[in-house]
Amino acid sequence: HGGVLAGVELEAADDTVLFTFKPTDGYTGGFEFTPGQYTTVRCCDLTAAPRHYTIISSPGEAEIKIAQRKVDGGEMSNFMHSKLNVSDKVLLGAPCGVFVPEAGDESVALISAGIGITPMVS
Repeated sequence: HGGVLAGVELEAADDTVLFTFKPTDGYTGGFEFTPGQYTTVRCCDLTAAPRHYTIISSPGEAEIKIAQRKVDGGEMSNFMHSKLNVSDKVLLGAPCGVFVPEAGDESVALISAGIGITPMVS
């Protein structure tokens, strides 16, 4: 699926940026996924392997939001942080992953640190 960068929120945390993507095909409905799932991002101008990022927006929203920490020497993160601009297109994979709440989970304790917090945010 195609996505176009719709927004960038700088400095969500130290070296972490929030990227917001919207569909390129004119679809105006909401994205369906289960909280905790991730999407695969491929940058068309980059030879780096695709990367997986937890979706931190809510199910049903018209845009998908991810958080990404800049990694020293990381080809994808450095490209997205310094060269990806609003209106640039990327390829987004269908939501995947099984780190999702189970039916009947009434209360849970979630512990995380650093960028590993993104599944908890979702």
